[in-house]
Amino acid sequence: MGNNNSPQGTVKGMQAVARTTPNIELPEFQLIYADLKKVAEETSNEWISKDAFDETIKKIEKFESSDIDIFVKLFTLFDVQGNSTINYKDFVAGAACCLSTATFEAKLIFGMSIYDTLQSKNCLKGDLKKLLNTINNVVSYFGDPVIRPNQIDAIVFEMFRSLPPSGGKGIPFEACVENLLANDIVKMFLNGEGRLRFGDPELKV
Repeated sequence: MGNNNSPQGTVKGMQAVARTTPNIELPEFQLIYADLKKVAEETSNEWISKDAFDETIKKIEKFESSDIDIFVKLFTLFDVQGNSTINYKDFVAGAACCLSTATFEAKLIFGMSIYDTLQSKNCLKGDLKKLLNTINNVVSYFGDPVIRPNQIDAIVFEMFRSLPPSGGKGIPFEACVENLLANDIVKMFLNGEGRLRFGDPELKV
């Protein structure tokens, strides 16, 4: 879930990418998200075509060819249906949490906000699971060891057990981040002590 600003993180592949992509930061992801969200609303479909995606990326004037290459490669990773479409929420949340050099807390809160359709600043159980799985997959793509999906299930289960949401509204973003930082499995992930590698059949976007 990290790069060089992750607490005690040694997720080396992501650190290397983050250091060499200074043009890819949260403000750029905010622009990408806003544009893809507009496309999704116009088509009533969260699955964005490659053509629409390419047009959005071209609008970011700061991006150099090497930056665009990374997005093209990640598009392929997220094209799970093999029909040249991606779920734009999963893509932006996962990529932003891995490629930017914002703080760990800021990246997670940004990722949670993407799934927060009601703008409640609360995270639902299913949304947190999506976010952690998509981060896990992006990190694995860049060569770092990652955790198992059932370990992500355990993280989410323990959080919602210890911090029960009130009225079905989910858990406040800040409380989610605090809980994640204290979780032993998350610490293992950040220290590069996962057991799965990219291509393992257990990993699914």
